[in-house]
Amino acid sequence: MNLSAFQIALTVGLFLLVTFALVKFTYKRFEKEYGPKTWKIDGSRSSYFRILTLLSITITVVLMLVLKNTVLT
Repeated sequence: MNLSAFQIALTVGLFLLVTFALVKFTYKRFEKEYGPKTWKIDGSRSSYFRILTLLSITITVVLMLVLKNTVLT
């Protein structure tokens, strides 16, 4: 599979946009749920960012597959 420079740039931009949107909507909620002390000391942040990264990658892959089969040829 040969990807053009445009497709690679689109994928990276889409990944960053999805990650930013997910952090913007979920960070405060999870920080409040765990409590500020536990959020800073415990591994809560690392598991949050691990799940966030996997979710962002999954959403980006699905969106790129949809775009590749419809718009990008």
